[in-house]
Amino acid sequence: MTIQDLTVVIPARNEKESLVTIIPALFAWCEHIKEVIVVVDQSSDNTLEISNHLDLHKYPFRIIINDGQGIAGALNCGVNSAITPYIGVCMADEILPLIRINEFLIKLRSGILFVSATRYSKGGARYGGSKLGHFLSWLSNLLFRFYSDGKMTDATTGIKFFDKSIWPIIGKNIQYKGWAPALALSMNVLKSSIPVDEVSIISLDRPIGGVSSFQVSNWVPAYLRAFIKTI
Repeated sequence: MTIQDLTVVIPARNEKESLVTIIPALFAWCEHIKEVIVVVDQSSDNTLEISNHLDLHKYPFRIIINDGQGIAGALNCGVNSAITPYIGVCMADEILPLIRINEFLIKLRSGILFVSATRYSKGGARYGGSKLGHFLSWLSNLLFRFYSDGKMTDATTGIKFFDKSIWPIIGKNIQYKGWAPALALSMNVLKSSIPVDEVSIISLDRPIGGVSSFQVSNWVPAYLRAFIKTI
């Protein structure tokens, strides 16, 4: 009997095109997923239209409305709604990392409480997107590697897997714009001395559809605030 002990949480904004591909891929590459929880900010989001997609009816997924704000609220809603011991946070526009989803779960089952993806170590790579975005991401994570004494090489990726029991610890004070909550999670993990490991991934920015919400003027200050306030 296959143990289904993983819930995948996906914060989404107008991602109907991407999720038609992402959801089947998740279940194709990992048979241990109990369900996928998609979290949107409002009832007008076009992501809700995937509920009418007949090909997706065979997959256990549900869409819930964020009762908080932004990514931080979406994560909190998704984690609190999950009934499994392990949580995986994935992004609606990333498909290649899903190939390695079982490796995250294996590490969790071995006793590692927090497993982060990495694009900057152990064979990881990042393709697509703006050159400025790449440079800022690479530089910030290089600095974070030194700050963490090598324990984490990619703090800003949104792909994080963890034991649900530690959410009250790592989910504190992560209310920042964009995906800066991912950095805040990483900072909380380091401060709490929680066992951590990484899985290298190849990231290809938005290969399926939709529009990136990345804005240097909004996201970079949010990342800086997340770092400074959680030191």
